Amino acid sequence: MDAKRFLFVNLAIDGGYQGVHHGIANLVPIVRRFGYEVQALNLTTHLATDAFLTRVADYAPTVVGYSLTSLQYNYLRAFSTALKSRSPQILQLAGGTGATLEPDRPGTGVDGFCVGEGEAPLAALLAALTTGNNPTTVDGFHWHRPEGIVRRPPPCFDRDLDAFAFPDYSVFDPDTVVFGSDHALSLILSRGCPYQCTFCSNAALRGVYDTTRGYFRTPSVDYAIRAIQHQLSCYPRTRFLHFEDDLLIARKSWFGEFAARYRAEIGLPYRMNVRTECLSPEIVDALRTSGCVMAFLGVESGNEAYRRSMLKRNHTNQQIIERSGLLKRAGIKLFTFNIMGFPHETPEQMQDTLTLNRQIAPDTGVCTFFYPFPGTELYDLCLRDGLIPPDDGSTQPTNYNTAPTILRTPAERHACVRMVMRLRRYLYRQDLRYKWQTARPKRSGIGALFYLARLWLFFLARAYVSQNAQRRLHDFCLRSPLLAPFARRILQGVK
Repeated sequence: MDAKRFLFVNLAIDGGYQGVHHGIANLVPIVRRFGYEVQALNLTTHLATDAFLTRVADYAPTVVGYSLTSLQYNYLRAFSTALKSRSPQILQLAGGTGATLEPDRPGTGVDGFCVGEGEAPLAALLAALTTGNNPTTVDGFHWHRPEGIVRRPPPCFDRDLDAFAFPDYSVFDPDTVVFGSDHALSLILSRGCPYQCTFCSNAALRGVYDTTRGYFRTPSVDYAIRAIQHQLSCYPRTRFLHFEDDLLIARKSWFGEFAARYRAEIGLPYRMNVRTECLSPEIVDALRTSGCVMAFLGVESGNEAYRRSMLKRNHTNQQIIERSGLLKRAGIKLFTFNIMGFPHETPEQMQDTLTLNRQIAPDTGVCTFFYPFPGTELYDLCLRDGLIPPDDGSTQPTNYNTAPTILRTPAERHACVRMVMRLRRYLYRQDLRYKWQTARPKRSGIGALFYLARLWLFFLARAYVSQNAQRRLHDFCLRSPLLAPFARRILQGVK
């Protein structure tokens, strides 16, 4: 009997994120339960279609499962159609937010688009394949057939996260699982977000289900602690944890209990996302005492009226200033998320975002361009107002870091890019200042000068080299046997 092989493909090419894919890691135990060998291609830099086909052929899978956001559809189209032409016997699936938000998108070689969370649909599909049943009867997929699309509704999302097996990251490069000079391990414990920002895909993702009641879920604290302990046993060189949950502090009582258990049973420093409405002296104290050393706070827009009316983020600028001050006084490094180029956003409103950041004085942060994710309220607004560029296959961005993504006049586009670069350079200077102030007491003489030179080199690269070029140079250096030792030395403590 031929071996059953399942190949996951994480499409994150020039996407700005180079870590593991948590959704794939959650599905690996299910695939293995059905007797499949499993591998993953974690594609973060450009790969020619012929090279992709070669890598697939080397593994000889029976099933290929892509995960993607809407930003990666050009690569999905190119890879899947070429693979369908060369190896039509391979079952091709697509999942992730891109597949969920646009499951009927034409022009690919994908057989089935998974809608919603993948655990239950994938288990049902693999069971059908094992027994020889027709896969197009499996719920949770839109099946693209020659005669048309067969749409099967998604089953209800799993409410009990404790019922899941722990994620399996073994299909990823160990240096991707535990990354950086701080030996960080990235995890997600919860599902969903309780808020409904108009630019975020969370509301659209929950909207595919018949009911959204209980969509935001946390596991039991006991399960969460055991899940962390399990991953630490698999990756014992971990010295730092990065929680990528949308908002792990949303439930105050749950987080209070988790923080106490984490401090007693895990004890590693960590970073996580926070939100203005959820920050209180009690939550900040729980963050501080449990080992949180860095908090990611979404400012997004610094214009209070625009933020309320267009983004459905109802906190005030004064609340942002006060709550971020709680974090800074607790000694927690503050990172801000910012977005510019929203529909009908003026240069003056963008300036308000820079001004608010200067009032907050974060230690670091990012500023990206708005991207209209399909299914979101702002996507519908952009579609209504003629702001969505034509999908001609050549202008589709792969990330929201490089340039404005909605139609603007040349003057508006220039003003948007200029404001984004102003805020980025301010945040980069803040980052340089924080790292130098933190490291200076520990260094002296030539060592201090060498570190300062590396900081400035890193600052200049971030401020004046395009982000796509930065990522490609970073990947090239770290993959080169000759350059990797020098690159790691230069990046240590500055990245």
